[in-house]
Amino acid sequence: SPFLLARHELTQGQWSRMWTWDGSLRTPSRYAAGWVIGGKRITGSNPVENVDWTMCDRLLTRHGLVLPTEAQWEYGCRGGTSTPWIVAEGELKSVANLVSQDAKIAGVAWDLAPWSDGHVVHAPVGMYSANAYGLHDVHGNVFEWCLDAYGAYDAERPGDGLRSGRDAGTGPLFRRTRGGGFDSVPGNARSGYRHNNDATFRFGLLGLRPARLITD
Repeated sequence: SPFLLARHELTQGQWSRMWTWDGSLRTPSRYAAGWVIGGKRITGSNPVENVDWTMCDRLLTRHGLVLPTEAQWEYGCRGGTSTPWIVAEGELKSVANLVSQDAKIAGVAWDLAPWSDGHVVHAPVGMYSANAYGLHDVHGNVFEWCLDAYGAYDAERPGDGLRSGRDAGTGPLFRRTRGGGFDSVPGNARSGYRHNNDATFRFGLLGLRPARLITD
């Protein structure tokens, strides 16, 4: 069924304006606006992160929005492609903020992609090229919550493709995340890569991309 998917991950500035409950959660991000990391200042245009699934669902519902289902998210991410990423692996630095050579500044101990993408942590949304559907940061920057519980493929319902059920022994409070983050190697930011976290989990690499259902 038709749906709208935001061009960008929700920003820190947008979250601050939209959140109307506990004042301490208006600025939840671990890497918050005003910080300077690796010579780059974080602003309200950087993606919000350190938000759990329950917070995201509450905020979006208040504003007539929803988290996308996995099926919707992957459809939007791929932009008509059937390859691991929307570009060849060697071209990822033009579309994705992943764990690149820039992260050496932070002294990270894990494997780094062999290129520089300009940022140690997340970048302002829209800094990198969009896919064929006009969506930015579908690989990297921050992971994005999806609506689905931790369910298996082939369990999609008609319409929005929501998956339900249990998979690998986890329960319905575990929710899917997609897209990879700024600490991800390319393989963990593929269009089809799936991860899961408890619905109350908050982390500085985990944000959201709003969706909206189109109804008659």
